[in-house]
Amino acid sequence: MKANVSKQKLMECIDFFYALKPRSAKLVSSSEVILTVSETLKATGFGTQYDITCQPLLWGSCVLPYKTWTSLATIVCRPMLGGTVTIEVGDGCILIDLIKVKHPGIKITTANKISFDIPIDADKNQIRSFILKSHTIDQLRNSGLWGTYQAIMKEIGANVQKAHRPLLRYGVRLEDLALFLSRAMKVKDQDEFVMALMNEMQKKKSK
Repeated sequence: MKANVSKQKLMECIDFFYALKPRSAKLVSSSEVILTVSETLKATGFGTQYDITCQPLLWGSCVLPYKTWTSLATIVCRPMLGGTVTIEVGDGCILIDLIKVKHPGIKITTANKISFDIPIDADKNQIRSFILKSHTIDQLRNSGLWGTYQAIMKEIGANVQKAHRPLLRYGVRLEDLALFLSRAMKVKDQDEFVMALMNEMQKKKSK
């Protein structure tokens, strides 16, 4: 994907997402931003979408780590760049004019038209509730919330395993706890949640 955009508008978009930074450091490190170039440049992350008027040069979509996206502010604000900059993304890198930033988490993806509506001041529990109650795994997989979802499942898996140990003597299985949790948390995609949680706990056992 590739587009010419206003330097000022791009900076405003980056600043906008910086202001949405979650309070949890774990969520910040696992969160992603999706960029899509079509008639406009769309940035999606943390439950919201920001549109920038652009001159599209190559339609497409990519995902990049949240920290990488916000770090671009130090590049965009450089006086050597003109009023209009070219932003181009490939697997493993993003270019602002001729300045290249590399990161293995930058990947070209298929365009995702899902719009999320997470409150700006949402805390960790609200984000978890929003993700699990409102969307299926397929909806989340190519979204800017996929990394956050994986972090949430890792945390839940660790807590379920801790809760399971004293219940072993009563014949309670991990599957029983996972199913109970999916219902108690009102997870939308309960079967996929149970499967993903069991896979996450299996990873921990194999380490």
